[in-house]
Amino acid sequence: MKKVIVGVARGGTTCAYDTLLRKKEYIDVDTVHVQMLDGRSSTNEWLNPTFFSEEQIQNNILFLVEEKTYGREYAWKGLINQIRPYMKWFKSFYSPEEVYVIKRRNIWNHYISTMYQESINYDDAYINIINIPKKYKPMVYNDYVRKTNWFFHNITDIDNFNHGEVLYYEDHDWGNKTKILSNYVDYEKHFINFEEIKNHFDAQYSMYKQTV
Repeated sequence: MKKVIVGVARGGTTCAYDTLLRKKEYIDVDTVHVQMLDGRSSTNEWLNPTFFSEEQIQNNILFLVEEKTYGREYAWKGLINQIRPYMKWFKSFYSPEEVYVIKRRNIWNHYISTMYQESINYDDAYINIINIPKKYKPMVYNDYVRKTNWFFHNITDIDNFNHGEVLYYEDHDWGNKTKILSNYVDYEKHFINFEEIKNHFDAQYSMYKQTV
């Protein structure tokens, strides 16, 4: 029985979580909902340092461990960078049969979506049927080198994770994806230095491909 979604930011983990683990008709494990900072219900990101302090994360882990002794288990999702510091615990606590690993086939689409969200501080990360993305003035994004390194670090880690059933975002009609950000945002016009960013991606992607 699957209990956990693991992936990378902007990789489709929320769609996968909502479709595969949140809906009761698909699961028989309990779920609990922590609150995000702005009041929205999260996807139970137990290890997310944005929501929790280090002490709270350790308490979350102890809670999951103790609850399991009573036969109570919880569905949740985690990004690979959130799980990384607790990887030894995670792999000992969950078998591969309990984990979905969500990946994207199109690395460029994944990357430029991530850079866009980074450039606007993830203000449009949760568009749905009610709201549409805000319109931002074209900008020069200067932090792309550091964020590109971070992106490929996470992509490499999810490639090497090897602890669950891999599902590719593009291969599924998640049913709950009401709006696709790229239908509303022209990334090439959003970034004044788009070509500079694209060239850096191409160089880093070439190096990445040599490792897979």
